[in-house]
Amino acid sequence: MFAEKPMAHRSNTSSRSKRSAFEAVEIFKPMSVDELWKVHQTLEKILSRKIKAETAELKTLLAKLKT
Repeated sequence: MFAEKPMAHRSNTSSRSKRSAFEAVEIFKPMSVDELWKVHQTLEKILSRKIKAETAELKTLLAKLKT
């Protein structure tokens, strides 16, 4: 029903990183729901910190551009 959006090709994406993603999927398959939920919570914390740091950096750069 929905057409798939074409994915932007990243020049730094190698076949090795794609293979690593598939290997990671295999790691998660035998995990229980509780284990997966803990992984989810950990990733959420890590990504939240990274996003906050990047947002702060971008706001600083924007403020410099405005002056």
